[in-house]
Parts: sequence; structure tokens; C-alpha cells
Amino acid sequence: MTKNFPPSRERTVLLELFAVAQALKKGGIDAVVCGGWVPFLKQLARDSQTSHSMSFDIDVLLRARARERECVDRIKALLSKSLAYRPDKDTAFRYQKTIDGNPIQLDLLADVARIKEDQAILKIGGLTTSLCLCCVDGGEDLNDHIETVQINLRDRENVEKFEIAVPNAVGFLLLKTTVGHYREDPKDAYDIYYYCRYSENSTTIQTMLAKSDG
Repeated sequence: MTKNFPPSRERTVLLELFAVAQALKKGGIDAVVCGGWVPFLKQLARDSQTSHSMSFDIDVLLRARARERECVDRIKALLSKSLAYRPDKDTAFRYQKTIDGNPIQLDLLADVARIKEDQAILKIGGLTTSLCLCCVDGGEDLNDHIETVQINLRDRENVEKFEIAVPNAVGFLLLKTTVGHYREDPKDAYDIYYYCRYSENSTTIQTMLAKSDG
């Protein structure tokens, strides 16, 4: 990885993504990394390399168990203490930090339907604190369309293994196509194309989609 991903803002965000995923897993938080990082991570796990454009933000979807009261306090503590994030002043579900001059943006999401079309923010309470999450379009249908990718991070002679939960082919396409009802972003079309062309075998995608229809 040191060879393939030289020092850059993108590399910094990637390493932070690994740190966030690891911290949430160790904390027993049921979380899924979604968004534009999915094609990147899938191909990286599959081929040990990728040409997909990295993202500058990290989208973390908190599932139902992660939204239970005792988990909310645990997540808030992880964010502010272990991971050293601070709340964004303008966006309630966003957290920020800076590493070596590189800004990192972390968005907290929920697989919950919007209450109203123009209301996408869900506030959940813990025992002593609360969190605001952004409802993911199509997230209410995500169900068990989740998989775990394994990535090895090599630093000289040391190898560290990371397991990261991401939407599988059905889940990724579900979320990416549904969000198109609410925004027009060329990056979404690019992510879908790249995923289907490079990140997953096309036959596998077709088979999974056919089974999900049934």
C-alpha cells in the first residue's frame, strides 16, 4: 500500500477510514461504510489495487443495534475521545478533524426512511447524550445486503488486517440509485459504473440482483 498510495490527502483519509472502522468494531458498534468508498474498498480487497477516485469524506451508516441508547453514548465517546473528532458547526450529523493539515469529514447516517421528503435528519437519544444522523435514501430496504471486505495494510515488514462492513452489490446499487431521486451528482453515476466494471464480477452482480428480486 505504501508503494501504491503515496502520501496525499486521499491516503490520509483512507488510513483514517481504517481507524474509524476498527474503533467502531472494537466498540461493538454495528456500522457500515457506504458511499463512494465502496467501489474503492471492494477492488482494493479483490485486486490489492484500484484506480477508483478516492473520497474526501467518510460515510458511516449506523444500523438499528448501533442506535440503541447505550450505544449512542459509546459512539459519542469514541468520536470525541478515541478518534478526536469535533462536531461540525453547520451540519448536525457531520464531524471533522485535521491530520497533518488534511481535513477529514465523517458523516453519520442511518438506514431509516425519511419522515417527510424534506426532513432527512434523525435525532436519537442515549442515556446521557444524543446523536443526529442523516437518513440514507433507500436505507430502509438495505436489510441484510451487507458483506465484509478484508484489507491488508502493509507498513514495511508489518501487516495489519482490517475487516470493513460495506453494502454488497445489491445494497450498493440500491442506495446509489435511490439517492438519484433527490440529487443529480455525476459522482454517483461514476461510482455505479466503476463498481459494475471493476469492483465486482458482472455475473456475480446479475446473480445477486436476480435472487434479490425473488
